[in-house]
Amino acid sequence: MRLFISCKISEELSHYLRTLALQLPETKQTIPKQFDLTIKFLGNVDEKQINEISDRLSNIKFHPFETSLETVHVFSERFIKIVWIGLTEEEKFAHLHKQVEEALFPLFSKDNRFQPHITIARIKSLKDKNRFLEALPKIRVKPIQFKVDRILLVESDLSSEGAAHIPLHEYRAIEKQEKRRKNL
Repeated sequence: MRLFISCKISEELSHYLRTLALQLPETKQTIPKQFDLTIKFLGNVDEKQINEISDRLSNIKFHPFETSLETVHVFSERFIKIVWIGLTEEEKFAHLHKQVEEALFPLFSKDNRFQPHITIARIKSLKDKNRFLEALPKIRVKPIQFKVDRILLVESDLSSEGAAHIPLHEYRAIEKQEKRRKNL
């Protein structure tokens, strides 16, 4: 099974992300059927490990937080393959990512290169790379805000029609911190 850990993206936000991807100039591209905010990609995992992975992830404690969309980026201007939208609250995402990494180590190696983002397109080919790069900053992204209040263990089922994302387990954030009363 091909697995990853992500945060849920609403249908409304997914629709908006599709409209952004369609603004990319002069490209042949693949737009994801389902958008996700990947916290950690696990790769191919033996189905027998799912319970242990789930148990480890259930011990993660984080509080919900708000994030919003920022600007359009590519990972490499030299080899343009992925177009993504950056997100605010990088420190909170970094803390969540670190908890996931620690919970799953040593089952999975740690990846310290984490950038919170949502992939909006995979580029197959470009007509003019320079024009494409000049056009990216001109794509105006609404700073749509959304809540990160759960993480999901997701199966990515690959087919000729693209990847289908199947949530296997959900782990909710701690909504309210326990208050302890101290009697004097």
